[in-house]
Amino acid sequence: MKNNTFFILCCSVLLLVAVSYSQTVNYPYPMRKNYGNGTINTTNSMASQNLKAKFGNFMTQFYAEGTCSNKRNGTCARIKFDNLDETVSEGIGYGMLLMVYFSEKSPGKSYQSEFDKLWVYYQNWTNNNGLMNWKIKHNTTGNNFTGGSVTGENSATDAEYDVALALIMAHYQFGNTSTKNYLDTAKALISKIWSLEHNTSTGLHKPGDLWDADKNPSYVAPAAYELFKDLDNATNWTLALSANYSFLIANQNKTTGLPSGWANADGSVKSCSNCGYSPSNNYNQDAVRAPWRWAKANAWFGHSNAKTLLGILAPWVNGKNASDVAGPIALQTGAWGNEANSSYVGSLACALTYGSTYQAKLNEYWNVLNGKESEPYYNQAMRLLTGLLITGNMPNLKACGTNCGTDMGGGTPGTGTSMDKLSMAGSEELDDRALARTFEPWYAYTDVNDKGKATITNESFKTQDEHSVPPCKEITSYRVVMEDVTGGGDWVVKIPSYTLNKGCPSTCSGSACPSDCNPYASYVALGLNARNNGKTYNLSQCTDGFSYEYKGQSHNFKMQTTDIPSDEGSDFFTNIGTVATAWTPVTVAFTDVAQPTWATTKITTFDPNKIYGFIWELKGSDNGGATGAVSATTGNLAIKNFRCLGTLTLPNDRPPVVCNDGGGTRVNMSLFANSNALIAMQNSLNLQVASNATVKIFDLRGNTVRSLNVAKGSHVVSLSDLPRGMYIVKASNASWNRTITIPVK
Repeated sequence: MKNNTFFILCCSVLLLVAVSYSQTVNYPYPMRKNYGNGTINTTNSMASQNLKAKFGNFMTQFYAEGTCSNKRNGTCARIKFDNLDETVSEGIGYGMLLMVYFSEKSPGKSYQSEFDKLWVYYQNWTNNNGLMNWKIKHNTTGNNFTGGSVTGENSATDAEYDVALALIMAHYQFGNTSTKNYLDTAKALISKIWSLEHNTSTGLHKPGDLWDADKNPSYVAPAAYELFKDLDNATNWTLALSANYSFLIANQNKTTGLPSGWANADGSVKSCSNCGYSPSNNYNQDAVRAPWRWAKANAWFGHSNAKTLLGILAPWVNGKNASDVAGPIALQTGAWGNEANSSYVGSLACALTYGSTYQAKLNEYWNVLNGKESEPYYNQAMRLLTGLLITGNMPNLKACGTNCGTDMGGGTPGTGTSMDKLSMAGSEELDDRALARTFEPWYAYTDVNDKGKATITNESFKTQDEHSVPPCKEITSYRVVMEDVTGGGDWVVKIPSYTLNKGCPSTCSGSACPSDCNPYASYVALGLNARNNGKTYNLSQCTDGFSYEYKGQSHNFKMQTTDIPSDEGSDFFTNIGTVATAWTPVTVAFTDVAQPTWATTKITTFDPNKIYGFIWELKGSDNGGATGAVSATTGNLAIKNFRCLGTLTLPNDRPPVVCNDGGGTRVNMSLFANSNALIAMQNSLNLQVASNATVKIFDLRGNTVRSLNVAKGSHVVSLSDLPRGMYIVKASNASWNRTITIPVK
């Protein structure tokens, strides 16, 4: 009946002290930035987490390393095309952008090496102009590749735009070394792009270096042009911006706002049989990249022409259900096609970033985009690229040193700080929705460390343990704080499903069991720390104990104290023996808990002042069967609204947290009800202040829409009379300030 000593933190914040990594990542994923310029991002709390998982799937399916020996010798990498033995130059550009923006600081999570290998591949397959031939065929479809030949000669301009942009962003993300100068490399490529892939008289783009008949609206990359101005001849790229925006505006259908797949030089829609996806005169797979590029130009630079384009498309998209989207789409009538894939959903979602009017619809489109599975290369690539932009994870890294945008819900501009880093609860929002949210680490663990075999379905990831020796040891963690979408949107702590697999045969017990298995009851658990760097809170002030709500399996509720060794498992507990199919309240007084009869360390008097953590334990039986088990062999458990029933004083001398972002002052708002707190609820604010405070509410343009002075105590501030959209709320008094965002629906 030993308990597992290796608890797994779900949400310890990321390490910011000096640690030596093999590769530099200046702006780690997820960044979750409000770009500014009136733009919005999806507010789905798990968006970054879900997107990163899809990136992992993309890498498994389409990233392949091999040997290059044509113009470059050594290891290189490609992104496999729909025909897995082929690679197209656009895929190299997409891949390089993805490696920049999905990189993290943790060892093994920087994709700089993969970025460099993709760039080697690009250089290995260049034509006589030094630009990559647009399609290469290899001798194998496997994860590695050998040989190869050019099957699509000469360049495709969109690939060069994305590769050059990726090189610029790599300079700010990874930095330069004596052997790698991404910025100088980008400069050389940009010079070729202008001279070979643009009409140098008019500034209008060419579709490739040896082709200048048809034009592709989705190739035009205004955000890249803006950055090219600083690295090349600014006059040239100013001309390119003007000429190509005029082309885009002429091409855009004024009824739907959709661009065509291909066009003539004057912007008129073109029908052709040999220029990409068919039909070329509809909003097809070629065209879907255009709104992503427009939205990026608006988000990064606030281009007025980008706003004009998006301002026509966004209202049309807002009137369409995301689940209905399918292309190719008829330009004038908006009639759907038969291809319901991520390319169409993600591209139209980008149009909705135009402004706060479209927040609810953007969230709807994100949910549909997130649900797409089992798609070919192009659709998955577009899902990731559009997903990065609409979740706030694709800022202009060049601007991050001074004005990258603010973290969604607050934070320090320009630091590249991720929401997971700021939020020890694993959520990416800073709006403190519901009381399941906490600023002490929630965690989950299983009996695997004790040679058991229990499993949980929570997503795993790597983080640092602030209580380890030495501190900040990297450990496997599980994501446990999540939004209960089907239960009203509350934040909950949850094991979605578990299986209690006994680690030893049910026929053995004690010393008769094999030495490589755990003979005791199988278990999994949720936990909550109630200490900070060893300093505990005085929970004896919770005079009436604790309360919470749960849904799911019967379980043990345990209180860990410093009187009992953490590896013994004989903590004070009470059994919650009812399976709950709906949210069920529980109240546990100090007099309700006791140690198990088998406890080795027996404590005569329970001292709540020594509590340092809580556990919700799902436990089987010693024989592996149903008899004597606390919980069923399979099931789930969710916890919310965990509260201290009493008046708890927050200590003022808490030491700084080693592994957090340097603040060390965040506290569990659900426990410390008498401290200052600003919590966003549905169309209202729950405000708790220890002294008189000022509350100001701003729209996303920075206009003050409400200013309040509130007295000491608890207050509910209704926002239901405000127009729908996102708002920024700032609350402060003499000793405290807090900034959050809240959607009004």
